[in-house]
Amino acid sequence: MAVKIDGTIKKRVQSLMALNGQSYEEWLNNQHQKYLNEQSEVIDRLLKKELERKKGTNE
Repeated sequence: MAVKIDGTIKKRVQSLMALNGQSYEEWLNNQHQKYLNEQSEVIDRLLKKELERKKGTNE
């Protein structure tokens, strides 16, 4: 379920990060990368299943 980000909170976080010399976009990208890394087993399992499925349809 998608949840809309509270604009006020986002702006506050962006302002605080700017004061600390941090990039919100860079931080967000790092969060995405971290999540993908944490889900690597799921991703690998799905890729394996898809490769097996494609191999089965090509035979």
